[in-house]
Amino acid sequence: MANLYNYKIGFGAHNLPDGSLQNIEEIMDLGQGGIFAPDQFGNYLPGVRRTRAGTTAYISGEPSDAWNYGYITRDQEAELRSRNGGYEGLVTYTTMIGNYGDYTRHNAILSLPFQPEAGADFGIFPNYTMSFSQVSGTLT
Repeated sequence: MANLYNYKIGFGAHNLPDGSLQNIEEIMDLGQGGIFAPDQFGNYLPGVRRTRAGTTAYISGEPSDAWNYGYITRDQEAELRSRNGGYEGLVTYTTMIGNYGDYTRHNAILSLPFQPEAGADFGIFPNYTMSFSQVSGTLT
């Protein structure tokens, strides 16, 4: 089966070379098949209210990203957790921006939901979201 998108991820470090990133659709679980391409949501964590020297207020925050899945299987979740080194870990990843086919590379901390938060139901985790925080800008 051909990959539909080019969402790639490399686990364990920042600034990984392109050749070490793997398409998320190619990450296989224990014989049940690949993980589908995610619904991607770029975001900005609002942070906290701060006051500038001129007494004007602003909200400090940081870029974030999320890959959402309608569901993943228990084995797929275990494979992601294994590659991530647990529920949180450093990653380098590519994600789509704007037009179809336009991707950017980022460094981030990937947080996976704890199993009870994921809501296991009959061997699947519905509405599973991989959250990327402390996202750096586009890498060259």
